[in-house]
Amino acid sequence: MGLFADFGKARDELEEKVEERTKELSQTYKKLAVAFESLKSTQDQLVESEKMAALGNLVAGVAHEINTPLGIAVTGASNLEHSAQLIKKAVESGKIRRTAFVNQCNSLIGSSDIILRNLERASELLRNFQRIAVDQSNDEKRTINFFKYLNDIISTLSSRVSEKNIKIFLSGDETLPLLTSPGTIAQIVTILIDNALTHAFKEIINGQIKISFKVQNEMLMLTVQDNGCGIEVGKIEKVFEPFYTTQRQKGSGLGLSILYNLVTQSLNGKVTCFSTVDESTQFVIALPLD
Repeated sequence: MGLFADFGKARDELEEKVEERTKELSQTYKKLAVAFESLKSTQDQLVESEKMAALGNLVAGVAHEINTPLGIAVTGASNLEHSAQLIKKAVESGKIRRTAFVNQCNSLIGSSDIILRNLERASELLRNFQRIAVDQSNDEKRTINFFKYLNDIISTLSSRVSEKNIKIFLSGDETLPLLTSPGTIAQIVTILIDNALTHAFKEIINGQIKISFKVQNEMLMLTVQDNGCGIEVGKIEKVFEPFYTTQRQKGSGLGLSILYNLVTQSLNGKVTCFSTVDESTQFVIALPLD
């Protein structure tokens, strides 16, 4: 009887310990679940922040670009007014010659042409910005002229590019139609250009970014290559990891991670990074053609 009593007591103690341990594990699981949700929420916020930062750069670039044609248009309007005032005074005084009148009319026509061309340029920039900004908040697919769309994206970033004395070259079939999610394409290209501007040209002048594309084996092959400082071999495999960055003060380290998810999940494609230190970095994106 004493032995059975000891077994019973041991069993009760074991069950009690198991119950306590189960409660501890349950509490730990709940804490981990809360921590995971908090981390996921934080990551979502950072991703959204990264997207908004990219959109902010887009807005700043377009605002800078629009200032140039608007400034020229204002100058043209000023010349137009000046010429009109001269004609008015000459007519009122009754001392206007045919030659002077023709010259002033030519000046009016020239100023009008300058105003019209530059206002059309400003309007085109606004249309490009509106289309790309709307696309970035919309995942709907539509058919685009791929070359023209890439060129529009590049034009919205031209102020940042010119500030660093960087040139972007685009090559590919200028007539290629592509059924895709334009907003996703805009985010991908913007991230790659921004990444090159931030990391590639630390001590390099006259840097270049070459963007090219071609259709190969039912795949669209998009390549973005810079002639910058390159990436060390041990770091190449880390570039797509969340929060990985070599310049913490200039970014969250989410740009290329977002790009990887956009390519692999949103577009069902693949992205690969190749790099040689002090020579170049190349991102090759392979997207299936629908």
